[in-house]
Amino acid sequence: MIIPRRKTIRHRSGPPPGPAPSEPPRRPRRLQGRTGRWLLIVGLSGGLVLVGARGGLRAAKVDLDPVRNYRPSLTTTLHADDGRVIAEFYRENRRLTPLDRIPRLLQDAFLAAEDATFRHHRGVSYRAIIRAMVANLRAGRVIQGGSTITQQLVKLLLLSPKRTFSRKLREVRLAYALEKKLSKDHILFVYLNHIYLGHGAYGVATAAENYFRKPLAKLNLAEMALLAGLTRSPGHDSPPDCLAQRTKRCRPSRGCDPSRPAWLERVRRTCARRARQRQLLVLGRMLKNKFITPDQYRQAKQTVVTIWPRRSKFQTFAPYFAEYVRRYLVKKYGRELVETGGLEVHTTLNVALTRAARRAMDLGLRAYDQRHGFRGPMVRPTPAAMKKWAATRTDAGFAPDQLRLARISGYDPKTREFAARIGAVRVVIPYRRWQWARRLDRDFTPPAYKRRRRKGGRPLHKGDLVLVRLLSKDKNGIWQGHLSQELMTKPRPEVHAALVSIRAGTGHVKVLIGGRSWQVTQLDRATHPGSIRQPGSAFKPFVYATALSQGFSPGSTVVDEPVSYPHRGRTETWKPQNYDHKYLGPITLRRALKHSRNVPAVKVLVAVGPKKVAA
Repeated sequence: MIIPRRKTIRHRSGPPPGPAPSEPPRRPRRLQGRTGRWLLIVGLSGGLVLVGARGGLRAAKVDLDPVRNYRPSLTTTLHADDGRVIAEFYRENRRLTPLDRIPRLLQDAFLAAEDATFRHHRGVSYRAIIRAMVANLRAGRVIQGGSTITQQLVKLLLLSPKRTFSRKLREVRLAYALEKKLSKDHILFVYLNHIYLGHGAYGVATAAENYFRKPLAKLNLAEMALLAGLTRSPGHDSPPDCLAQRTKRCRPSRGCDPSRPAWLERVRRTCARRARQRQLLVLGRMLKNKFITPDQYRQAKQTVVTIWPRRSKFQTFAPYFAEYVRRYLVKKYGRELVETGGLEVHTTLNVALTRAARRAMDLGLRAYDQRHGFRGPMVRPTPAAMKKWAATRTDAGFAPDQLRLARISGYDPKTREFAARIGAVRVVIPYRRWQWARRLDRDFTPPAYKRRRRKGGRPLHKGDLVLVRLLSKDKNGIWQGHLSQELMTKPRPEVHAALVSIRAGTGHVKVLIGGRSWQVTQLDRATHPGSIRQPGSAFKPFVYATALSQGFSPGSTVVDEPVSYPHRGRTETWKPQNYDHKYLGPITLRRALKHSRNVPAVKVLVAVGPKKVAA
């Protein structure tokens, strides 16, 4: 800035005055107002133009291999025998999708959200840079970015995310070089497969599956706009991630309580509103850039979008089997290839048989648990369970075989039936459905309940909270229930089970279950070396198979009676016994195997010879 020279005042009469008193030097004034802001914008823009012009001179020295030969970290998928995906192993959950399989409307949604002139510029859009500078200066903070999709890709794959002026200059140079060496389609293909979109999803294909449980081809315009709106800040604009972050930061001192349904509902609405604003912004930009028609815009605004919670396929289908296969793959191919190589692994597991086996195991464990006696009513149910129980007004959503929390409301000594309520819903527990509870669990019943049972014979009293398995509903709307005790409720017997089903002839493993529940224990009792146990009755088919090969037939008779065998070199004798301590007399081999009788199996083993059975 030019400071005007101070004028010298001459007097008409008398000598000239003495030297003027010294004044402090004046500092140049700072750029203020709109003029200063525009000068700053023009100066920075001119600098970027010069830097961009020099970017082409250094294009030959840039290593563009991470973009040219794009090899991201991919998801390894595990398939069942029908092709269904039952597990996924990854560091970054990503499935590589060619650009021709990504809908053009979805591409346009991302272009409208991030770089509408992507197909026309040469790597850098100075109009976007100036527009962002003006918006940021007006707001007094950074609210917009002027980077193109090419610049964003350079930052993600070739540079660090540090916000420095030197990094920005390198980003501009590399963006020019990238546009010279690679096509627009290849740059967009890498960008749409590499970006993180929240909800644990990298790339558009995984995001569509995680948010909407749909393939890309089945997305509607409203869902596409929602995905495109997440690129700015996935952690804040994604409704599930927004809710998770706010819940994590929540403290009672800040006046929030995640256990309150009202607070959770308010936060859900806030997070949904943020995503809705971004969605409408993308739709508006698509309309402005003529990517969609006004009719499409109005229809997309009225479309209701449903976001699903993340689903762990690993825990849903066959966690013990999937973990067994994962360990095998890591041992054979290495952890790096399994977690980043995007392998497609096809297995012999059958999902339908696995579900049936899991139900059978659950019923067996419950029956085992009940045979050992009743442990009493629930003493301290969780607050969430109590709130859900108290809020039940109707039996909407109730179905047979469901397990529900109920409060005992009365007892009829004539019919020996317990009356209970699930909120406002009435339940009756007949005598035959609670008779098993007369017996106490000696090892896991609380002492307080044992003392109470000594005073009265009934296992339940008014006000007790118990678990009831619903059976059926009569014409009066009253449910019939079966008194149950959940294995997950403490104190519980530490009882587990393992089940393996192998197809004879091929050796294909169709079912492998290593425990009662993966959430309770991850120890695989089917394959872990520490879980080796005696085969028990599972060895009897080998005994009878050997007998059949030695001339016996299924109709051959063996006497089921007490027997003893002397120990070799000892004075003691071994007396095998049946499980029920009863003996059936003469019995066929077919019936002995069907009822798993111990004494007939021992007699057949002695008759054919232990060495032949072992062979």
